[in-house]
Amino acid sequence: METKREKIIVLVQKAKESTGLFSSSWEHLWRFCHNPDLTSVELASLEELLLSEDWEELNHRFYKAPSFGTGGIRGRTIARRVTLAEKGTPDSFGCPEHPATGTAMMNHRTVRLATASLGMHLKECFPGKTIQVAIAHDTRHFSQSFAQEAAQVLSRMGIEVILFPEERSTPQLSFTIRWKQAQGGIVISASHNPPHDNGFKAYGPDGAQLVEPDAGAVVARFDRLANRLETPQWAESRGKISLLGRDGDLAFVEALSNVVLEPKLFESEAHKIQAVYTPLHGTGARIFPLLFEKWGVPLLLEPEQAIPDPRFPTVVSPNPEDPKAFERALRLARQTQADLVVASDPDADRMGVAVKTRQGDYELLTGNQIGSLLAFYRCDMLKRKGLLTERNASRAVLLKSFVTTDLIKAIAHDFGVPCIETLTGFKYMGAKLRRYEAEHGILYPQELSPDEKAGFQLSQGRFLILAAEESYGFLGGHYAHDKDSHGSALMLVESLLWARVHGQTLVEYLQGIYQRYGTYRERLITLPLEGPSGLEEVQTLLDSYRDTPPDRLASFTVKRVVDFQREDIYDQEGDLVPKEPMLVLELEGDRRIAIRPSGTEPKIKFYLFTRQASGSDVSLAIGRAEKELDALWQALQSENQKRLPQDSQSFGKVPSQAPNGSSRAF
Repeated sequence: METKREKIIVLVQKAKESTGLFSSSWEHLWRFCHNPDLTSVELASLEELLLSEDWEELNHRFYKAPSFGTGGIRGRTIARRVTLAEKGTPDSFGCPEHPATGTAMMNHRTVRLATASLGMHLKECFPGKTIQVAIAHDTRHFSQSFAQEAAQVLSRMGIEVILFPEERSTPQLSFTIRWKQAQGGIVISASHNPPHDNGFKAYGPDGAQLVEPDAGAVVARFDRLANRLETPQWAESRGKISLLGRDGDLAFVEALSNVVLEPKLFESEAHKIQAVYTPLHGTGARIFPLLFEKWGVPLLLEPEQAIPDPRFPTVVSPNPEDPKAFERALRLARQTQADLVVASDPDADRMGVAVKTRQGDYELLTGNQIGSLLAFYRCDMLKRKGLLTERNASRAVLLKSFVTTDLIKAIAHDFGVPCIETLTGFKYMGAKLRRYEAEHGILYPQELSPDEKAGFQLSQGRFLILAAEESYGFLGGHYAHDKDSHGSALMLVESLLWARVHGQTLVEYLQGIYQRYGTYRERLITLPLEGPSGLEEVQTLLDSYRDTPPDRLASFTVKRVVDFQREDIYDQEGDLVPKEPMLVLELEGDRRIAIRPSGTEPKIKFYLFTRQASGSDVSLAIGRAEKELDALWQALQSENQKRLPQDSQSFGKVPSQAPNGSSRAF
């Protein structure tokens, strides 16, 4: 009698004759159906899709092999068409009982491959040692199930696991690795992606995401496992799985407090302000109330969005870059006359803010503005306190990505502080922190006061003033090696209190920075290139700009093209920057354009930068800068139309524009 798997194989053989199924999809499907351990859900799902000849759905599920990038995995866990077997008995949120079947999907099979790859790498790096791995997950569909699956895989490999019993943030995972001196970590999260997505990120013993050569080694392991060229070696005895208790939260809150530079501001002023916070249905509600209570800052949570919900039902996108994500929190802020509104994404590593203006309305700050404001405040306060001096400024550091505002670089130069630029992705900043730690150490007696700790680092080590990315990611201390919304919010509250004491709003404080250094404006525009050919079109467009760059854009001459993939580029410390598919077009004046593909999706990003002399009227300088950015983007749109295939699915689609240069008033 023919088995279900044999029937599937026959159906797949017939599907090869279809013109609707891509050859690559068929090859991945053919290999997949020969897996000896296919589950009943996987078999039933394949049968349903093959019998209905839904080639489009099969293409989306099988257009690529399982892949673990250097940034981890991110993809759909709920398919566009959910099969009856996958639907099963939906949970209370309407989520299917089982994740989507397919080699291009994020499911339990993918999690097992990724976890085993990391586990094998760690066992190779720490031979003969007891290995611990911390695992955290966000509030997304299947996140807890994937975290438990990863824990079981590691346990079977003889690796001990520290598992959070409920959702916790990515920065808390980074901190926990360091606090528990674990050898690695895993976060199950897809950040601000749509509800149907999930992801997997791997961390090293320093609490940072893996970079080369470790990232490449894990990717190679994954590919070998996915191609069945290698199988994990299971241990004779299982590794212990321990649940982390409330002490983990309290330790994290205590560590976060090290970002405060002037505690007296909180003692005298914190009770006079009101903050509103929304975790956007994510993990942030676990720590934010504890942290703000510790520092005496009155905090109101947006009630509906404080409830963990994998559907993110009250927002279009759970993204603190998106002004629409602030609508409910701003409504609460107006009702309570709050001074500050903070939002974090589902894994609470990124932070967006809206601040009250002199006129009583609210203005959203961009990631570039937040980073500039924090960089200036922290440099200025350290100098005022006598901690940052001409003698030790070289031991301090500001970190930023190449696509983050150059205003931070100008601030660093003014204070005599090195500003080190990295590729996009906080893991590269984490790698810098790991190097500083290895060379100088960051350990100091815990009984020291915050001032004494800063002085200790500035005299004997490297002191991180701020790490900043334009995508709303910041870090103000060595307690973690990843971006952190919790500590960022505390730093921003401190700067607000300082401005308030001096009769300013944060918007006015920022305008003072512009008057001092010039008005820097930036804009990020993301062009989606959808469909199975999307990734190819991304590469086509990037290659076109590389091989035949424009001579002019708008009225500005293109003076130089910097190719981060083909050129050897060294950072300010003399370190070779890893190769990455990114181009920077340097234009006349203080203007530049960076072009890079998304690291996780078929999208290409355009970063536009300009600077205007501020004079006495910042608003006029802002107007001039915005007109320049408009003209540059119009020129780029014309270039894109010439460079993309005429049948591209991107034509007619509206690029998404993050407000990275323009504050928004509400």
